[in-house]
This record gives sequence, C-alpha cells and structure tokens, in this order.
Amino acid sequence: MLRVTRVLLAIVAGIFILYVLYNLLPVLDQASSTQAYVEGNVKAGHLTPERGAEMLRKTELVAWDS
Repeated sequence: MLRVTRVLLAIVAGIFILYVLYNLLPVLDQASSTQAYVEGNVKAGHLTPERGAEMLRKTELVAWDS
C-alpha cells in the first residue's frame, strides 16, 4: 500500500511540475518576442537605442513581477 501511495504521489508531483512549467512558457515567450520587436525597431531606426533599452528594462520588471 505504501508503494502505491509513493507512486501516486510521484505522478501528482510530476503533473504539478509540468503544469507550472507550462504556465511559465507565455512569460518567457513574451520577453523574447518583445526583445526581438525592440531590436528590429532599433535596427530599422524607428526607436532610439536609449528608448529600446528602456522598453526592455520595463519588460524585465513586468516579467519578474508576474
């Protein structure tokens, strides 16, 4: 009985870990897509490098607060 309980606990823990990682993906993806957006606009001349750096700093703060 103890062995069955351990197996079930391991399965539940694995599902929980996958759930947490799955919910972190949008945060990580948002940060990388914002970085690509800012870099593209700086290269195209639509943003100054200073403004781009400011946008990336704000994105990092939002990503860590989530």
